[in-house]
Amino acid sequence: MRRITESGFFPDCISYSTIINELCKMGDTNKAFELWNEMLFKGLKPDIVAYNILIRWCSIHGEFSKALGIYNDMVKNGVQPNWDTCRALFVGTSLMTRKGKTLLLTT
Repeated sequence: MRRITESGFFPDCISYSTIINELCKMGDTNKAFELWNEMLFKGLKPDIVAYNILIRWCSIHGEFSKALGIYNDMVKNGVQPNWDTCRALFVGTSLMTRKGKTLLLTT
């Protein structure tokens, strides 16, 4: 992002969301959260797409408590969940259930 800003461009929520999505695809959720916090610090307000990106990838990577935290922030900030939000949370609970079932069966 620094190089983008140094070039005279000022990233918006869509720019941040795109890069956050790519970082999550690569499994780097820590860097994605750093960028998320930078976006918030700069006063940019995440839209439903931005929230859903983080919720979905946190769920996929087994970080359901983070996904739920993002969901709670989303609702608190007045962004209404949509079908994609529900589907992402469902994926998270489904993965948690599978991991729990596997753990029970292997112990």
